[in-house]
Amino acid sequence: MRTIDRVFTDADRDDIIDGAEYRGCVFDGLSLVDIYLEDTSFRDCSFLGADLRDARLNASEFAGCDLSNARIAGANLFGASFDRCKMLGLDFTDSVTLMGTGFHACKLDFCNLRGLRLAGMDFAGCSLIEADLSLADLTKTSLVNCNLSNAGLTEAQFDGTDMRGANLAGLNLRHHNLSGIIITPGQFRHLAEEIGIQVLDE
Repeated sequence: MRTIDRVFTDADRDDIIDGAEYRGCVFDGLSLVDIYLEDTSFRDCSFLGADLRDARLNASEFAGCDLSNARIAGANLFGASFDRCKMLGLDFTDSVTLMGTGFHACKLDFCNLRGLRLAGMDFAGCSLIEADLSLADLTKTSLVNCNLSNAGLTEAQFDGTDMRGANLAGLNLRHHNLSGIIITPGQFRHLAEEIGIQVLDE
């Protein structure tokens, strides 16, 4: 696999090829609309404010990358993986393909995932502070050790949704139907105390 390390400008778009390994590259603000980059590796790269609309990124790997405020409408992320990536404020709701996509220890704060089918997906260790997951299908989704502080979960669908170890600050049993989630006794005690219920050891 060819390794590339450079700062790209709009004039260099034709030099961005699929199947390569990009390390420490900068794509900030570039127009990468409709680009084909399947099975490509990106490590410690920056895509700040890049335009990735309709990009085909199937089976590509992103590790330690910053995609904050990128435009991703219509992007195909089928089978792509994101590890320790910063993805603040991304809007996944406009025809973004997420089937088979994995996120591990990523910063997804303020992202829009409203109404999406996220069943069976893995978000373990991710930060989803104030992310909008309202109306989303979270059936058997892994949110283990996630930070869900003030995340929007109104009318989200839970069934075997694993939230063990997650920060649930902002959730309230009076206002959220959390039937179907999996949590630890300590987390349940916190939720109960939020509505004035004391949980005592026998």
